[in-house]
Amino acid sequence: MAGRGLIGKDGDVNFDKLQAKLSHAVEREDKYWRENDAKFRAVAQKVATYEEFEEIVKAAHIKPMTEDITQLKLNRSAWITTGRAKERNRRRMLQEDEVEASALQLPPVTDVNSFLRHWRHKADSKQRYEFLKELGGKTIYRLFKPELGHGLLGEFIAVLHEHYREEDWNVCCKLLKAFCRTRRFDLALDFLAPNELEQITELVGWVEAAGCSEEDRQRLHKGYPHVPQPASKSTVTDTAEGSS
Repeated sequence: MAGRGLIGKDGDVNFDKLQAKLSHAVEREDKYWRENDAKFRAVAQKVATYEEFEEIVKAAHIKPMTEDITQLKLNRSAWITTGRAKERNRRRMLQEDEVEASALQLPPVTDVNSFLRHWRHKADSKQRYEFLKELGGKTIYRLFKPELGHGLLGEFIAVLHEHYREEDWNVCCKLLKAFCRTRRFDLALDFLAPNELEQITELVGWVEAAGCSEEDRQRLHKGYPHVPQPASKSTVTDTAEGSS
């Protein structure tokens, strides 16, 4: 029976047991929603692996301290600090966190998951640009040969476009060729936004102007068919003669 033990032989309700039963039910309900919220947070944070997802869900039960510290028997002078002292302490803690984060040794890039850990760990787009340059086209192609999603492709293009330097044209050319060699690249290209397609057009134009070979130029235009072909020398000559 569901209510076994709640009602005594005399017909009186055992309110202590009823309270305990209700408290247990409320606790289970709270646990469910805490873990559910944690799952949504993990998805929003775009965690790289299932293990990280699982750790976030496991930590859902951790609660902030709710005790009223004014009721604790503590040395009052130890808790009284000025606003400036609190701010100095907060800044010091932030600096320590930054040092710890920079000292974190991430595993070498051997697969997509390890790449994403490094990629998300970079502090800004400049570091991501240097990271792509360091890996180079061959490694990027090896990692993303099965598929390069349009979301990550858009991030790659934005980083290269923002920090491109003429002296980097060769490595950028190799990266652009690596992107378009991955499987289902045409589908990823179709999902890019107009501004991202325009960034590709400008990148290809910069690489061509820097002096890439005719073979590389053909590969780039084959991989990125929306990029207009540059006018050939014969076309420019014919146009000039016609205008004269």
